[in-house]
Amino acid sequence: FEPTPEARARLKAAVPSAHLAFLGGLEWCHDAPLPFPPGRLVCVHAGLSVAPAARYDRAGRRCAEGPLPAAAQLEALKRRDFRAPCLLEGGNACQSPRDPGAKWADPG
Repeated sequence: FEPTPEARARLKAAVPSAHLAFLGGLEWCHDAPLPFPPGRLVCVHAGLSVAPAARYDRAGRRCAEGPLPAAAQLEALKRRDFRAPCLLEGGNACQSPRDPGAKWADPG
């Protein structure tokens, strides 16, 4: 499978509009308080990155190194911002998203 814009268009055309609407309305993450420890339940389909990584600014300059903050990743997911550097491989805005399917997602 080659992830091209043409392949995306064919796939989108093959999915019923009601199902596209359903998928488009889903949360990218679910963050709920719990009345018992640890006090919070976070569900993210592809998980959050905890691996150390070099991070880059939008100009491609290396600006930090270390784990990507979970809070920044959750906020980007809640905004449905798949282009946020904290969701990209190595935090580099010039790279593809970690989830290969995410690069074809409509931002909302």
